[in-house]
Amino acid sequence: MPFPLLLLLLADPAAVNGKLIVETRAGESPVTAGQASQAYASTLVIPQVELRLRDPRAELRLAYLPQFVWQFPAVNGNLEARPLILHRAALSLVGRPTATTNVVAIGAAAVGQPDYYSLPQLIGPGQAYVPRVDKIFTASGSLVFSEDLTFRWRLLLSAGLSTYRPYGNIPPPDPMQPFALGTAGETTVGGAVGARHLLTPIDDVSGIVSVSDADYTTGADLLLISPRLIWMRRQPAGDDFRLTVGLSYARDHGSMLVLAGGPALLPTGSLAVTRHLIRSEGYVLSMGINSTVEQYVDPVLRVSGPRAQVGGQVLFTIVPSWIIGVDGQLFLGLRRTPLAGDPDETTFTVNVPVRRRLSKNATLELGGRWSERGPAVSSPTFGFRERQLLAYLQLMLTTEDIMPYGSR
Repeated sequence: MPFPLLLLLLADPAAVNGKLIVETRAGESPVTAGQASQAYASTLVIPQVELRLRDPRAELRLAYLPQFVWQFPAVNGNLEARPLILHRAALSLVGRPTATTNVVAIGAAAVGQPDYYSLPQLIGPGQAYVPRVDKIFTASGSLVFSEDLTFRWRLLLSAGLSTYRPYGNIPPPDPMQPFALGTAGETTVGGAVGARHLLTPIDDVSGIVSVSDADYTTGADLLLISPRLIWMRRQPAGDDFRLTVGLSYARDHGSMLVLAGGPALLPTGSLAVTRHLIRSEGYVLSMGINSTVEQYVDPVLRVSGPRAQVGGQVLFTIVPSWIIGVDGQLFLGLRRTPLAGDPDETTFTVNVPVRRRLSKNATLELGGRWSERGPAVSSPTFGFRERQLLAYLQLMLTTEDIMPYGSR
């Protein structure tokens, strides 16, 4: 973004927003990785302070949102008054420096002690294997640039970075869990270039080539090249269809191997559909489905292999104050030969939230969460373990107005 635009942002009056999330959970869950599920209860508190700078051509948001978790039993098996503290920060920038240029930057970082529920979410989407760590540092960022060359053609450029580093007092090794320490760190750097062509007012097709490099502190290094073709249809009512087909080429070029059997070439693809089944003045019923086949790079296990993902969501909105939903995600490790020790490469989650808008500044949510983990489906001992089955009650207070549900 041009430097004069930054000056305009800083010159405008800043807005400071606040948010507070308080959540109580109870049910059964492991406390640390590798443990069997047990009776569990916790209280989560997330205070958030956000600075917003706005200009006619851009909006910048900076947020600090530490997470405090009091849980029973605690990691050492005793009830502790001291919470697990995870410091988190987030950044987002949406800008339009010129009439034909768009820039979007997003960043997030976390450092401290995560609980078992938060840890896989910090590492990455669909992370099946949960490492035994004391503390963790994660950071991610992406920059997306697009330029309208003509009415129908748009140039697309992007760059991204993510890193994962465990630290602190690593628990002693468990002979039954050969991967349990997860002491290695990982950093992935990547970029993409492509173009989008507008076929009709509602259809467009894009061609994109992405390249990424995953570098591990153990000396392993994996190069991933993924060309893909994307067809997108956007309906005025918000009913979208997205189809992606492509290839993924992975190759080792470090001192330690990530791939078993040499370079890998894998067909990839994804499908995402969103539909509004009912839309009236008082009710909205919508659904979404998504599926993906990809070459997945596991930042903890230091391996790569094919993985499939299938998910779906149903939302029922009672205008203007209620949302009732069901959503689920399944990630399946598809390698033909399971890894030694059968570490988790498969996971599923199911969430059932019921949310009530109490006012323009408060919501109350009651729901349930269920997740399980297991090895690759090719493992002769395939089965799920480390069950999490939790009921929760969450109160959110915010200084920003919460729009009535179902409003257009």
